[in-house]
Amino acid sequence: MQEYRKHSKGLKRARSIILNMTELNKKAFWERVNYSTNLEFGKYVIEKIFTDEEILNKTVLDIGCGTGIYSLIFKQKGARNTTGIDFSESSIKTAKNQLEKIGSEDVQFLNADIRNHNFSTESFDIIWCHGVIYYMPNPYETMRKLCGLVSQNGVIFISLMKNTNYSKIINSIRKILYRIPKNLWGITSLLISSVFFFILSVFNKKVKFSRIRTKVLAQYFPIIDHFDIKEAETFFRKNGFKTEKIVHSLDVFSYTTQFGLKLKKQA
Repeated sequence: MQEYRKHSKGLKRARSIILNMTELNKKAFWERVNYSTNLEFGKYVIEKIFTDEEILNKTVLDIGCGTGIYSLIFKQKGARNTTGIDFSESSIKTAKNQLEKIGSEDVQFLNADIRNHNFSTESFDIIWCHGVIYYMPNPYETMRKLCGLVSQNGVIFISLMKNTNYSKIINSIRKILYRIPKNLWGITSLLISSVFFFILSVFNKKVKFSRIRTKVLAQYFPIIDHFDIKEAETFFRKNGFKTEKIVHSLDVFSYTTQFGLKLKKQA
């Protein structure tokens, strides 16, 4: 497979650590992360990317669905059916509980790994992949598989982490954190989150500590790949997709670290 980016020595070393972990240990990490169940937040994010007309009567795949907020919002906005997939059992349980409360039909949540999917080729009109790919051991291989699941003229939205000077700092921090015993990750993330909370609360009184801690856990402990926007666009163009929209801000912190690509499959 053609190489689209070069990893730093530190990132390669960190990657070797997590690849030597068992699948159970990697899943155990995600079981500890408490993701939002705020449907209004999910609605806010989706409306930055899709109009209601683009969603109406479409089949949707929500990859790394977590607690299911995006899957449920897609259905509320008129999708024909939505499928959410995540390998965290606790997140899928929460998603199913939310589904029962809302009582929406034609929504399913699967406890599975997208890398081992058995979905049919070109079976989804919209693929939503927010906050997932940069944790994958082989992100470009996974993205290539996703391209094959999109129907003709279908759309994929994918968020990626920017390759910037800031990301180099984060990778340096991650090298240090990976040397900390796993049983201390909880207290370490608590201390780091407290510092961020103190700083951010000076500028935003509405900032929530729980959300900051989730971001710290998600961003500072697992392996994260960083991507150049042009290189990512080139990859998708070679796989038959045209960029419709680039989104540079999706979340707290995201204006410096994250970008999203909305891409349409060409007939």
